Amino acid sequence: MPRLTRSAFADLGAIRAELEPLALRVAVSYLTGQTLDALDIQLDQHIQARGRSDPEAVLRTDCQFLFIACQASGSPMRLQFI
Repeated sequence: MPRLTRSAFADLGAIRAELEPLALRVAVSYLTGQTLDALDIQLDQHIQARGRSDPEAVLRTDCQFLFIACQASGSPMRLQFI
């Protein structure tokens, strides 16, 4: 993956800041008990990673949480954008 310029990184951040909350709002109506269990696991792992001051694990669990929730919404296009 090519490195992003500061400008491109800021632009990507602004796009994600709008798109991710939208995706999560849509996903809420599709969540099942199994999906909620998977999200709970990611949240626990995220908290543990923060406690260890492990930024790579924090980012990884944050991404996994988002992908699990977005997959639940059944929108492959939205998931591709995120």
